[in-house]
Amino acid sequence: MTLSAFTTSSNGHVDASLDTNGEDPKSILRNPIIHVTSHNSEGKAIVLSSTQKDPKQYRGWRTSTSLVYTTEGFPPNLNGDVDLKRYKAVVKEGRLGIVKPNGTVCRITDYAPENKALMHRTQSIDFGVVLEGTMIMQLDDGSETILKRGDVAVQRGTMHAWKNASNTEWARMMFVLQACEPLQVEGEDYKEDLGPGAGVLPEPETPKHDYEVINGTNTIVAPGFIDTHRHTWQTQLRTITTDFVLSDYVLALRHIYGSSYNVRDAYLGNLCGALESIDNGITYLVDHSHIANTPDHADAAIQGLKDSKVRAVFCYANYANPAWEGSYTDRAREEENKDWRLDDLKRVKDAHFASTEPTDLVCFGFAPSEPDITPIDKLVDEFNLARSLGASIITAHISLGKYDPGNAIIRQMEEKGILGPDVLVSHGNSLHDDELDAIQRCGGGISTTPDTELQMGLSSTIAFKAKQHGCHAALGVDICSNSAADLFPQMRLLLQSQRYLDNERSQGPPLNITAKCHEVLEMATLGGARAVGLEKYIGSITPGKLADLIMVRCDSPKFVPIHDPVGALVLYANGSDIDTVFINGERLKSEGKLVHVDWPALREELRASSDAVLEKSKQAPVKDLQAARDAIVKMFAPKDTRGQ
Repeated sequence: MTLSAFTTSSNGHVDASLDTNGEDPKSILRNPIIHVTSHNSEGKAIVLSSTQKDPKQYRGWRTSTSLVYTTEGFPPNLNGDVDLKRYKAVVKEGRLGIVKPNGTVCRITDYAPENKALMHRTQSIDFGVVLEGTMIMQLDDGSETILKRGDVAVQRGTMHAWKNASNTEWARMMFVLQACEPLQVEGEDYKEDLGPGAGVLPEPETPKHDYEVINGTNTIVAPGFIDTHRHTWQTQLRTITTDFVLSDYVLALRHIYGSSYNVRDAYLGNLCGALESIDNGITYLVDHSHIANTPDHADAAIQGLKDSKVRAVFCYANYANPAWEGSYTDRAREEENKDWRLDDLKRVKDAHFASTEPTDLVCFGFAPSEPDITPIDKLVDEFNLARSLGASIITAHISLGKYDPGNAIIRQMEEKGILGPDVLVSHGNSLHDDELDAIQRCGGGISTTPDTELQMGLSSTIAFKAKQHGCHAALGVDICSNSAADLFPQMRLLLQSQRYLDNERSQGPPLNITAKCHEVLEMATLGGARAVGLEKYIGSITPGKLADLIMVRCDSPKFVPIHDPVGALVLYANGSDIDTVFINGERLKSEGKLVHVDWPALREELRASSDAVLEKSKQAPVKDLQAARDAIVKMFAPKDTRGQ
């Protein structure tokens, strides 16, 4: 179960190619040059780029293809080069389907003599132009149509194949594929059919220099961990809350220290918090960000995530840190409009998240007003706003055990139709069975954070119960002011606390173990990916998925010998055992050290930032803030009405 070698490709994926005997012939036609135009500062047309394409060969098909361009949306947005940025993101991601949903794809395909003609149908309308040679369009009724140079085929979602008519000469076609509405003929659905053994384009030939072989001797290679709940900005406050209950946390972190962060503090908190994550093998995190004292704070927090190179979703929280005299919260803005962050959502989306691809390294998300104490109609408005702007995840603290007011907010959300697969519930300790069933029906996720939940009065964890109900159960760290950004101890704490509860419920001595190591490891990896809707891209070591991987050294005394690698990861390993971390195919940690940042310099700046935050916090009117804290806690006073 240890790995001696593996490969990743430069496009950031785990490689899926297999060597074959012999080689397909390479196209003898001139490689096409793609000229892209734009405007200069005076509004005059210019040629922005001229790129000669190097076609990709497809093994066994005797064809090669050059991607010319892609667009997204109808009509595409050319302003500010938005279309160009999205196209470049597609190229960088490196794995485009035949058709781009809600967009167009332009390709040039060369066909060798005696190419393999594959009968297929896509959900698209295709405009095919013969540029060189003569082609045969074959349809599933048995007909064949000859197309010569300059002829055009308008292919409207039919089963078809393309065959080079010549046994000696190459042919070339250009295709523009535009996604269409699902096709129906006489009331019958005609779905995409890519032929036997298909599903995606065959694996393209890749130059051998496109790979680096990594020696994984004496390591366990695992998917990168997925942290589904974190307030990343709190890095400067490490160890502050280790003896706190939730009401202490609300006063100190949310009312005093949060308001003591300036813009640079917000940047450093997110940057260094994300770097800590990478160092401990977390390759994806959900940043529930309630540090937007001003719009500049939000911008800085986003930039911190991006500069760290972690994979993340920035969930902009509609939460105000109190504006006391001397704080960095914008008092005038808060007094003018307490919901100004909702108005700022669109600016943030447009400024930082032009692309909405799920494979973007940092994606746009939202955290609404606290659902347990917010009127349902306001929640509906906030959810609808976030979805209209393309938020990939909407995450919220819900049903916090002894702090649950008992208003069954999940029931209300289902009744109002705002539950969905984009909803990620944090904690959920006191959710009832019918509420778990509602989350399962909508395809949402639940994030459990064992350290803070068990410490701060949120009752026992719900992850295993949620899993029994078919929910996507996942893990999170929550706050690094309380514990390290490391999912190894969270897996252990969840597992052993669940085993304790199960053993206590048993009649007599337990004869079988209940909760298993592989279950919590899945919650930290593929379960987390399911909870955030990214299971097609991350969460497992699968050919074609993004290369978010960790290598855990297993040659130290505590690891020798290993009989169960899953048990070793869950009950023996810590973040300090991680040797190497890849995110999107890029090596960010090697031989136990981060290699893409100057950590010693950042460490000193982080310490200075922490000192400044603590000094600023001394100006806070603690008695007034205690009263505000008490008022909030009273709003959460339990009065369970679920059974009524």
